[in-house]
Amino acid sequence: MSLPVHSATDRVLGTAELLRLILENPFRDYQQTYRNALVSKTWSNEALNVLWYKLDSFLPLLKLLGPMSSIYDDVYGTTVFKYDRHVRPCDWDVFRRYSWRVRKIFHIECSFEVDDSVVFDLMATAPFSASALAPNLKEILYDGPGPLIKFIPLFMNESLECLGLYEIPNAGMTCRRVLSYIPHNAPNLRRLELEYEIAGMIHPEFDIILAALPHLTEVSLPPAQFVTSTLNALARLPHLANLEVTHSHGPKPLDVTATSLADTFPTLTTFTIHALSLDDIASLIETSKPRKLRSLDVSPCRDESRKTWCRIIAVITSSCPAIQEICIRHIGRHSWNVSETDPDQSIFSLPSLPHPCMTLTTLVFRHAPCLCLNAEIMRVLLSSLPSLETLDLSERIGPATLPLSALAELAPLCPHMKSLTLCVDTARLSISPPPETRFSCLKVFGVGISPLKSSALDVVSFLGVVLPKGCTLQMPDLNREEQAKWKTVADFLPMAWELYTAREGGC
Repeated sequence: MSLPVHSATDRVLGTAELLRLILENPFRDYQQTYRNALVSKTWSNEALNVLWYKLDSFLPLLKLLGPMSSIYDDVYGTTVFKYDRHVRPCDWDVFRRYSWRVRKIFHIECSFEVDDSVVFDLMATAPFSASALAPNLKEILYDGPGPLIKFIPLFMNESLECLGLYEIPNAGMTCRRVLSYIPHNAPNLRRLELEYEIAGMIHPEFDIILAALPHLTEVSLPPAQFVTSTLNALARLPHLANLEVTHSHGPKPLDVTATSLADTFPTLTTFTIHALSLDDIASLIETSKPRKLRSLDVSPCRDESRKTWCRIIAVITSSCPAIQEICIRHIGRHSWNVSETDPDQSIFSLPSLPHPCMTLTTLVFRHAPCLCLNAEIMRVLLSSLPSLETLDLSERIGPATLPLSALAELAPLCPHMKSLTLCVDTARLSISPPPETRFSCLKVFGVGISPLKSSALDVVSFLGVVLPKGCTLQMPDLNREEQAKWKTVADFLPMAWELYTAREGGC
């Protein structure tokens, strides 16, 4: 008897790994994957793995334990789900056939509630420990109203690697309880993201919780939770690589002097913070000296002096030998005080670096105070930063003090520069640059708040020699009138131009 001949397609679709890749195609919709689960036993297994890999709520898992009905409850003001009968032992057999497939639960905003009796049924009838409800669950992200947040502790397990709680109104005490379960139920957590601004959610023993999670590599916190005790706990996590303190409406003071941070943050590489003053951040870095820090992204929300901006740069370059990216973006609404009279603030002292910073590739000052730049300051600065690829010194107020003609002197000092943004004085174009002064690698040139004071033809003649072909001219900070003037320049140059960019999202 001859064996049946299988086509190449049959052999491909009979191989589990290849079939899984086909079913995971992002262009396949849910209904198509559901129909694939009805084709055969092999197809069913792989299709169900895809369907249950990521859920957008806890509700599909809860419905596995029995029929549920929904009613509109005037007390909750929303739809409420509850079981039609008590959960039976045989229901758990059905539950286990699917729950082990779940890897991610990304719960977004919902318009329903689940009755507390559902929680009681789960706890009273589960034939195994709570940590086995979804034994392979790796990630829980919870965003929106808090009705189902009470189920998070029931689904925590030793496999859980990421927990995120975002924007959860009216669930302060529940959030605190969820955090309290982490050390025991999810001891191998690697990423913890908390984004909320409600005082009731602040956990008084958060430092103890952090200390019990030695595998954490990424932590994101609200400013209210970033206090001295939390800082001390974070500083001693052996594998912490990324730390973020999320947005705040006002600066959060931190008593760095009350901490003991010497030789701490041994593995920290990325620090993003939006809540402290520049002085507090400088003190924190000076005290802790994170030797492996590569990226610092700071968004102060209040006006600070040029002296403070200069101090933080000096501290970073002296305390962080591996630093590659420094981004400071002022996000306050008020304009800078232009009547500063302190002589220490009258000259921008940024070039007074302790030593050349050989590793720095990105330096961004967005909406900085008036920097009082000139050609000599820029020469010293660029000589101290030989690896610089991105430089953005976008002042928030004028007038610009760096002449546009200084670009001819700076180009030879920027062999790796790809993006350059400077506020320049276009009133004087005193030289005609020789051909060898062209920026060799520059792809983006931003003019900040620089008004066009010379004729467009003169500026075109100068930039045509200094900037390489294909370089993009950016002018997002200019008003429409000035944008129109600079567009005239761009139209005469072999370069692209942009009115607005999306640089605010990162370095």
